[in-house]
Amino acid sequence: MFFVVLLSALVQGATINPIAKRLGLSKGEKQQSNYSLELVSLGKTNNEIVEFTISDYSSVVGKELKDITLPDSTLITAVIRDSKLITPVGETRLCRDDIVYVLLQKDKREAIKKLFNQLPEIEWKPKKVTLFHD
Repeated sequence: MFFVVLLSALVQGATINPIAKRLGLSKGEKQQSNYSLELVSLGKTNNEIVEFTISDYSSVVGKELKDITLPDSTLITAVIRDSKLITPVGETRLCRDDIVYVLLQKDKREAIKKLFNQLPEIEWKPKKVTLFHD
């Protein structure tokens, strides 16, 4: 029985990635950032600095920071664009592929992740369709 379980795990583990890539279900390897920003604290803290990459479909693409509603106690500390460090100000406009460093409370991480990765709001108006002509 042990041999069957071991063989099954080896076969599945060795084939899942190639099959997912062939079917177009894999995003590929996660790119490792060339940048690093740390928060050093001598005591316990409930804060952390998190890195986000602004994707094509993010609702914040093209928005100025002053127009983005962030949770309380959240601060965008740095933006990396085309290998250049940008000190963020209210008029800083976020672009696709920007790397954004955010100082936030740990319990706000998912809210910020949703903010930076959510699809933009699209107004959808149904069209009247006539199926039969008289």
